[in-house]
Amino acid sequence: MIESQSAESQIVFSPVTAFEAIERQIKSLCLKDFPCGEGSWREERIINKLPTKNLGKSKNPKLVKKKDPYIVDSADKESVEVLQELIRSELSPWHLESSWSAEAEKLRRVAVQTPWLLKEETIFSYLKTVKIYDQGVVTVDKKLLKLKNLEELILSANSISSISSENLPKSLKKLELHANQISDISGLCISPPPLEHLGLGRNILTSIDEHITGACWPYLVSLDISHNDLCDLVKIISVLETLTKLRHLVMNGNPLSLIPAYRGFTIDSLKHLMVFDDIHLSVDEKLSFNKLARAKDTIIEEAQIYIEIPSIKGIPCPDEIKFKDTQPEYPVVDRKYFLQFMFLEEKVKTTSVIILEAAEQLKLMVTESQETDGVQELTADGLTSDKQNEVLLENKQSEYYAEPIELMPIGDEANKEEIHQIVSLSCCKLFCEATPESHLRLVPIKTNTFSWAPEQSLNIAVDIKRQNLLPLRDFFKHGMDFSLMEQLVVSYPTGHEAKEDKGGKGKDKSKEPKKKKDDVDLLKSKPVLATIASFYLPLENFLDGEYVCKNVFTAEELPAPLPAVPVEQDKINAKTKEKRKDSASPSDKNKNAKKTPTKEDKKKKHSEEPIDFGSERLELEVIVKLEHWMSTKDAYSEEKTQRVTQDSQGYHLI
Repeated sequence: MIESQSAESQIVFSPVTAFEAIERQIKSLCLKDFPCGEGSWREERIINKLPTKNLGKSKNPKLVKKKDPYIVDSADKESVEVLQELIRSELSPWHLESSWSAEAEKLRRVAVQTPWLLKEETIFSYLKTVKIYDQGVVTVDKKLLKLKNLEELILSANSISSISSENLPKSLKKLELHANQISDISGLCISPPPLEHLGLGRNILTSIDEHITGACWPYLVSLDISHNDLCDLVKIISVLETLTKLRHLVMNGNPLSLIPAYRGFTIDSLKHLMVFDDIHLSVDEKLSFNKLARAKDTIIEEAQIYIEIPSIKGIPCPDEIKFKDTQPEYPVVDRKYFLQFMFLEEKVKTTSVIILEAAEQLKLMVTESQETDGVQELTADGLTSDKQNEVLLENKQSEYYAEPIELMPIGDEANKEEIHQIVSLSCCKLFCEATPESHLRLVPIKTNTFSWAPEQSLNIAVDIKRQNLLPLRDFFKHGMDFSLMEQLVVSYPTGHEAKEDKGGKGKDKSKEPKKKKDDVDLLKSKPVLATIASFYLPLENFLDGEYVCKNVFTAEELPAPLPAVPVEQDKINAKTKEKRKDSASPSDKNKNAKKTPTKEDKKKKHSEEPIDFGSERLELEVIVKLEHWMSTKDAYSEEKTQRVTQDSQGYHLI
């Protein structure tokens, strides 16, 4: 029955029934082996003793033989006291782990003292608590009814998919089926035993309608349905209201626990509840959600997540800033940075809306760094931005997804003048990331670009809403990936202006007014992207009742910034500089050699502050919050009502 995997050094149990697993645990007690049982290691002395029944009836009563196990005649025999010490002492090799049942140690003591009393029926009737963890149990069979006095049965971390109440002893009061594969509990609710606790956590339940009701479980005091696939909060609470004796309820980890009204609505609806999600309820908390149960119309099955990125520092300084005086006039370097994080996508049902929004998002992505005056942008296929968008939409329009992203400012009204970052969503399927869950798809959301600075306050605030609670719950298990990206665009003058007139013919260019640098037509290269650093933020705390996940990410060994000029072009520029030095007139060289710093030059040097190139350690602060109501007022506040109304019409900027 036991298969061993030598490669992984693990023991894997073959599928068994609940009763077979209990029998296996009873055999592990070794009730018939040394030092238990009636073996040759026990000394039993035959002594003469007067019988009590025949006393007084006969003047010469007969002698009766009786066992006395406490007296030892031989050296190879052990007394009962010594045998009991062998099973009791933790240092003894015959001491066995017996946490699977509170009666296991008692059974071993009985097996030492009076082993002739232990029979199969006696052993089964002796057990009141049984705990079977991760033993490969797949079903609960009728043989379990042999345990007539069983009060507590724990079958956690097994592979049970269904269970019938007909196979449970009527004496049962506590049933724990945590971490199984139960999706249907209809068979458990047909004439069930009078349970006081029922644990169904970490299964795959999607509904409890007409199953967990007061008619089926009139004595139920504690219920655990955490970490299932329950989504409809109002419907489930209406069922739980029939459990008049319910005092302890655990529902965290379900998709319904992600909506803002989860805790308050549950507390106010179940008036007799004393412990909710393993937190004792105070009088103040109950009063803060008073009359929230009447506001069922304001409850929407929607989660709201806030992502805040206050600041960043330690980005590697690029060469065009570090060596500003030695940089050539061309190419013009446009180096920007942005933050990108992967988040759960949400599909839009209307096909026409998907295509329109995807087109706008693609145009925004392609022309994000494009200047409006006198600038052209190159693409990978040699197409303009508009034509490339048309080609992409023709080929991929059935695979686009669009999701509105809302912005929220941070701080008071005095900070409204600060430019907050606008979040744009990359909605093309080419950027989607597949995850092990078939229904979970991630898309990159990126912030607006920003220039280099040693330390800067970003004040990025993203407000995201999701109505698909089940994929969102799985996304929180998966966690969120962040990346700091670098974007480089290099601009050169157009070809006809860079070329010289080989024949010397044409107009005299010396007479023509020279164009300013800003007026020169530039040809932009394709943006080059590079990842500076990547981080991972776990979000599983949201499923355990937390509402804030905060972390400060650091990275020390960072890659060098993208080179603005190719290596070959850099060598050419160096050669031209050397030629210019050689071609300089002797008088210019003497002037440069004889030039001495004046008092004004010294004052300028002292007045100029040294450039701060930042630290070598990158620091990025990220805060993710899950919206939740703190009181009944939150359900009726104008801010919440405004968000609900605007969300029904589409995305918006706050």
